[in-house]
Amino acid sequence: MSISTWSRIGIQCLYSIKLLHDVGFVHRDIKPANFVMGDEHDVDRARCVHILDFGLARNFAFERKKGLWAARRARGSAEFRGTMRYCSPTVHDKKEQGRKDDVWSLMYMLIELHCGLPWQKEKDKKRLEMMKMNMSDKDLLKNFPGLLLLQLTVKI
Repeated sequence: MSISTWSRIGIQCLYSIKLLHDVGFVHRDIKPANFVMGDEHDVDRARCVHILDFGLARNFAFERKKGLWAARRARGSAEFRGTMRYCSPTVHDKKEQGRKDDVWSLMYMLIELHCGLPWQKEKDKKRLEMMKMNMSDKDLLKNFPGLLLLQLTVKI
């Protein structure tokens, strides 16, 4: 996959997640299988990424009055929700998921799409968790082209 295509997919996935967050929900299961491209015969949607499967979505905020939102109180602990390969460290710690956790999952998804995740073939859940929790950013991103890393760093 070209860097250009990868970037367009990443931007559209992030925008889809942003729209969900804008209405007060977190997805809690961001992964490649939950995104699809528009129908190639539909000129308006052929190159658009669409987010799917809101079965694990949960509201993190609610509208008290028109345009006035309030955050839901976070639970002290939470059951596992999502897909082990893509979930954030927060999920492994059994804490309430928020918007940042959807973004973590997107990051893992985009790394996998570009160069693969170090743990993508790991079947044992405990080993997978340990790999994720103990991996440095440098090791996680070692297969990324230097120029792309520079662009990601500058834009963040």
